[in-house]
Amino acid sequence: MREPLVSVTVAATLAIALALAAVAQLIYSNISYTHGTYISPKFILGTFTAKGLIGSLIFNDTKEIIASYKGSSTANHTITAGITDKNPYILVGNWGLSVVNRKITYFDVYFTMVRTDGTDRHTHEFANFKRVSNTPILLDPKGITFIGIMDINLNGADKWSGVPVSVAIGKNFNTISITTSPKYTDQYFDYGHSIYGVFTSLKDEYGMELISNKPVA
Repeated sequence: MREPLVSVTVAATLAIALALAAVAQLIYSNISYTHGTYISPKFILGTFTAKGLIGSLIFNDTKEIIASYKGSSTANHTITAGITDKNPYILVGNWGLSVVNRKITYFDVYFTMVRTDGTDRHTHEFANFKRVSNTPILLDPKGITFIGIMDINLNGADKWSGVPVSVAIGKNFNTISITTSPKYTDQYFDYGHSIYGVFTSLKDEYGMELISNKPVA
């Protein structure tokens, strides 16, 4: 006599599961796949978490050579040429970002910095991010930029405090660039170069992963 009851229970459970699946499908029906990135514009506007990798080269020993010579006329001619640093710094590390209700609650950058010949290895961390504008943070597939002030340490010790930092997120949330003010860092990170990285994860307020590493056909 209990068999019908079991069947009814199984049927009810199945019906609930199908209903939940239908709701989930409806919620995320606007997700599109573009260049390896899933984007759900309906649910990642104001609350999200992101993280990724840092990978850059910094050429900070650029020198200038000025050579003068006489042309066919009596006028002197000057040539100015730049010599690129042959032993630049490699930067490798991680970054993380959290936004809640359109406000940044966490932004941190940590990386190891070493010259290509293996010398001068050290670490830096950008921490204690403070916004300098009350403009809300809204993710936009076309890219967004926000600015703030951060403290930068060297090998775990305080080095520069209150450094203006500009952060740009590229199209489709694939790249990130971090630029510091040379005036506040003794031009340490700045010789016309930003610190670049990529996204490895982007989750909406429901914890749904929006980054896909599937190959693009």
